[in-house]
Amino acid sequence: MSVLGNLRLLAESAAKRVAFRTPGLRRLAAPSYRYGLEPAELAWLVDTLEETKELGGAVIEIGVARGMTTVFIKEALTRMADPRTYICLDTFAGFTDRDVRHEQTLRGKRGVRFPEFSYNDPKVFARNIARLGYTGVRCIASDVAALTEADLGPISVAIIDVDLYLPTSAALTLVWTCLQPGGRVLVDDVKQGTKWDGALQALQEFSAETGTAWSPIGTKGGVFLRSAPVS
Repeated sequence: MSVLGNLRLLAESAAKRVAFRTPGLRRLAAPSYRYGLEPAELAWLVDTLEETKELGGAVIEIGVARGMTTVFIKEALTRMADPRTYICLDTFAGFTDRDVRHEQTLRGKRGVRFPEFSYNDPKVFARNIARLGYTGVRCIASDVAALTEADLGPISVAIIDVDLYLPTSAALTLVWTCLQPGGRVLVDDVKQGTKWDGALQALQEFSAETGTAWSPIGTKGGVFLRSAPVS
């Protein structure tokens, strides 16, 4: 290693030493779990990506927030040498007024606020992902309810993490029309009694309407697949 490289490593080590020992800074330097999905959900997704490589069709994440799960899955796809397109779909402006009103007026969430995720921006998100060197990422800034099958094309794996009832219901309907036989779906936040339990209601209704059985994964995930036709 060059002298300059060694000096850089020494400087980084010294900065970390200071950060770990300085009140205020040490909290920022402390380790933390960075993902919105649980370990069981992430493990299921890695296995699913491996098992669906031959299906074709894109991998889609609906509801991306800062992109922590995006980075995890893109890193997995990259290490698998998997060329599937990764679609990142989000309003990039938080929840819509319609979706919030539905929770507050029809789902008993009166007085509950939903300010989360309004900080996002599609250009900043795409730039952050590109800066990490990932390619094959397609960002769509839209309400999922405004899209059709033609906007997405075939899907092999879907991650639905939009929390509220209306967008989760719309996402399930859209993904189902695009999902390849053998394709698999993870829906996050399907847990009763939480601020986000609209996702559970939407999944339960979708399951009843389509006759599609789903299984829990971890403490707050639900997964299902589209059965391949019998040969």
